[in-house]
Amino acid sequence: MEYLRTAVAAATAYTFVAGAALAEPKTNLLHQWATGSDAQAIAKLGEMFTTKGGTWQQTSIAGHTANTLAKLRADVIAGNAPPAVQLKGPEIAEWNETGMT
Repeated sequence: MEYLRTAVAAATAYTFVAGAALAEPKTNLLHQWATGSDAQAIAKLGEMFTTKGGTWQQTSIAGHTANTLAKLRADVIAGNAPPAVQLKGPEIAEWNETGMT
């Protein structure tokens, strides 16, 4: 009987947690698409995400890729890693070498 009670409690808790997690997808994309057609493209991606019921946030870092990597490092060290990051091949390799992946 105790096993059944524990199983029912676990299933109930899972239902509430899973329901909340699936209710509204949420993301924050760290990227360097700050101007022009790049910014328009990322805005369209965000629009598509919100149309599907998600919450879209973005952190745009203007300038050189080094600025984006610096922001990423700072956020990860602070315990606030973004769910998604736009990096190119060489930056992915550089980030992998930090051991923070």
